[in-house]
Amino acid sequence: MNKLFAVIGMIVIPLIITCDESDTFNPLSDEQLRDMKFYLVEEYDPGICFGMPSPISDVDIENLYNLYQDLIPHVETRFMTTDSLDVFFYVNKYKNVSLSEHSGSEYLYTLLDGGCCIITTYTGVIYLDDLDIIFEESNSDIEGVPC
Repeated sequence: MNKLFAVIGMIVIPLIITCDESDTFNPLSDEQLRDMKFYLVEEYDPGICFGMPSPISDVDIENLYNLYQDLIPHVETRFMTTDSLDVFFYVNKYKNVSLSEHSGSEYLYTLLDGGCCIITTYTGVIYLDDLDIIFEESNSDIEGVPC
């Protein structure tokens, strides 16, 4: 507990301040955060087109593997694939999920579903309940894009 003091005139009075434990933030491990993002990718299965589709070259795949070499083994295990194109899609879906600290062990999430003609942004809260991942969508925003 933090100790604070109030000074009134020449008298120092100790103040007792308590805080609600539920308001304190308890950060999760990188592994837990990664699993939360993977869970959202599985639940939403977002697209990665974002307007006009473009071909995916071997150079695109190679660059992605170089940039996300630490994430690739987790993608291959989680989604049971070593196909480079599948991995490319899953990594890009994963990149379009962001988490930010909220309260307790809750995180706010934003997920971009990049369809070829419509981009949908989903927002909500995600948290761990024992070992279960729970998410509650609070909003979705749809935007038409040229395709």
